[in-house]
Amino acid sequence: MKQIPDTAPFLLDFFIKKHPDQFVFKSTCQAGLQNEIVDIAEKEIQFLQHDDIKNIAAIVMDVEKNELLSYVGNTRINQHKNRNFVDVAQAPRSYGSLLKPFLYGYAIDRGFILPGELLYDIPTAIGDFTPKNFDEKFRGAVRADETILQSLNVPAVRLLNQIGLSGFYEFISRLHPAYLDKGVDHYGLSLILGGGETTLWEMSRLYKGLAQNYLGQSYPYRPVQYMVDRKEETEKVSVEFSASAITSLVSVMADIHRPREDRFWFKFENEKKLHGRQEQVTDTGTPGLSALMENML
Repeated sequence: MKQIPDTAPFLLDFFIKKHPDQFVFKSTCQAGLQNEIVDIAEKEIQFLQHDDIKNIAAIVMDVEKNELLSYVGNTRINQHKNRNFVDVAQAPRSYGSLLKPFLYGYAIDRGFILPGELLYDIPTAIGDFTPKNFDEKFRGAVRADETILQSLNVPAVRLLNQIGLSGFYEFISRLHPAYLDKGVDHYGLSLILGGGETTLWEMSRLYKGLAQNYLGQSYPYRPVQYMVDRKEETEKVSVEFSASAITSLVSVMADIHRPREDRFWFKFENEKKLHGRQEQVTDTGTPGLSALMENML
């Protein structure tokens, strides 16, 4: 008996939960790419298992068309042993440092900082909160754009405290990230360090939005289209950064080096600076975070 292909079980579950009244789904995902991403994810999880990481998810979106291209909710390796029946793409978890670029753009747009302005990375105590960097070191005065490159925690907390926690939380709330809705007092300044939870699906939408914002698309942080014959009836997100802020932000993130690759990748003949279809943005400062903007711009 021929086995039915099972390359996107979590995507099917997602469709059923979103549209329980529907029985046939026409996805925007590409079968060939889906198979490739599944293979990549399963090879990657075998490498990561040495660090006791047993679950993985991947989302690929087409920025120009605002369409979902691939959806991998988890690996199929050792499913029973590692509980890989959970759709990790939809499971709430800490977002780590992934809001730092949004703080950077927010601060530039409101005139609090310039890209080359010096921020302080020094021992800091704000009430009972004493933020530390991932390496527990301090660097003194650091350029604002460099704090994003290094994903430094202390300057981010100090900047958030300076510009106002409530205003930034209101800005983030207008982007409607799932689960990040418990109120500003619940999160405090830890908001910028992953003190809340959301999902990979939601963060992929927000980072897709950064790319679309850069390209000048309308409503860049809108939900992605994932079904061919059905558009999502959702409120359009009218938030966006100014041209100067998003250009500065993308320029900074384009310089972030790729994980587990040579820092001087640009010297190789077959590599390109993060530009055009080759663009990739990765968080390198906080352990455990994955790239969320690969081949998006």
